[in-house]
Amino acid sequence: ERGHFLAMKYISPLTISEKCLMIEWLGKGNIQREMVKDLFPSLYDYASNFRLQMNEGNMWVNEYFEEYIKSKLACSVTTRLKMYMEERNANEVTFDSWRSRFKTVKTLMNSRSDIDVYYWIDGLGVDWIPFFTKVIERHKLDGIFLNEIHICTAELPTTTEVNKVKLEELSPSMRKIGDIDHYAHSQKDYPNYIVDEMQMIENAIHKILAQYNGKKIAFVSDHGLSYLACLGKGLNIAGIEENHGGRCARWVEGKAIKDKKYVILEDEKTICSLTHNSLTSKTPNGQGAHGGVTPEEVLVPVIIVSNQKNASSISAKILENDISATSPFVNYIIKGISSIDVPTVVYNDVTYSLHRTKGDIFESE
Repeated sequence: ERGHFLAMKYISPLTISEKCLMIEWLGKGNIQREMVKDLFPSLYDYASNFRLQMNEGNMWVNEYFEEYIKSKLACSVTTRLKMYMEERNANEVTFDSWRSRFKTVKTLMNSRSDIDVYYWIDGLGVDWIPFFTKVIERHKLDGIFLNEIHICTAELPTTTEVNKVKLEELSPSMRKIGDIDHYAHSQKDYPNYIVDEMQMIENAIHKILAQYNGKKIAFVSDHGLSYLACLGKGLNIAGIEENHGGRCARWVEGKAIKDKKYVILEDEKTICSLTHNSLTSKTPNGQGAHGGVTPEEVLVPVIIVSNQKNASSISAKILENDISATSPFVNYIIKGISSIDVPTVVYNDVTYSLHRTKGDIFESE
């Protein structure tokens, strides 16, 4: 009643209930991310700015996943995320145009002879990259360093059955750990499942790195998950046999009929939902889903760690000396940035993330 700012003075990090409150309040915009930094560092890390260094044509992925994380924390789809879905997944053609810009995990890693061990985390999505990398960074004192981050595309449909085969072809000794997918399919309450997922992923990373023996490790995933499908509708399309709760399906008789609601795969029978609406009945509340072709289902991370630091030669130059109050942004030329580097500027004890605008030019928040 006296406001969330005052309430935060009485919040502790001790109970699940308090953690859930912080997720709800941050999701609704009642509190700022900085306010949970010490109380709930896992939430602080998960909600961090999404600033991967990628090709210019793929930079939209950063903002999409920032909006996806906001939507997941709020259990409500943001306006900007809806705009991205309408633009990127308007139809089969627009979807193919962005997906074709990403390699599959197998294509990216097939020629890599330097990877000693592969760990497969079933259902690990791109939204977990900031959180995942922060957990790894805490192991620097153990001589473990983050070397590379890549974003790849899963095979379609985005199911474990299809993608498991491709991952095992990549490495016969593929080790599976931290099955987020199995947990996602159970029905749960918001926001408890976010707390549980954080703990599952963190435990998996710690378990692997606690046994670390100096080998080069690649963490891979078969597909991502959408916790926004449960906010969509059930389209109840006739003449199909559902799969994965209606995120994908098979046409029962003849070839699939073209429609803007789904993409048709090469067999001309399998269809995958283009949006958060499911092809048959509505995805139950609190259930993570996959099988469709939203960015969070299709795109997957590849994260590589080793006992060697990246050799880097980074240079930075400020482009303007004066800052206008009406346009309080600063631009820099930064060279030598790798995919794991997230440049920031600290001014008056406040940290501002930088994002690439073009080539080597970065702009502050």
